[in-house]
Amino acid sequence: MAGPRVYSIEQANALVPNFEKVNSRSCPDHEEGASLVNQLKELEEKFQAVLAELAEHSASVKDMDLGLVDLFHVRDGRLVHLCWKRGEKEFVAWHHVDEGYADRHAL
Repeated sequence: MAGPRVYSIEQANALVPNFEKVNSRSCPDHEEGASLVNQLKELEEKFQAVLAELAEHSASVKDMDLGLVDLFHVRDGRLVHLCWKRGEKEFVAWHHVDEGYADRHAL
């Protein structure tokens, strides 16, 4: 796998005009682009607030696409995760802390 592209000072400076085009107020789509960037920032702030709230409960978001959230639990004297998947009405499964969703066991 190739590493990141590395630039000399001269190569980096040669790209500056391209950056100015992206942020130019003379661009006909500047206002729309700025509005979209602001919307994205607002969504990111809301998302970070949700993650912070989950973290207050020691909840770990394991997979955004599946909607997986784990909480710590003690089962048979061992620390495990209760595992919730989006759409489930309650926690119905658990797995060891060094395992994941594929290793779920019914409660």
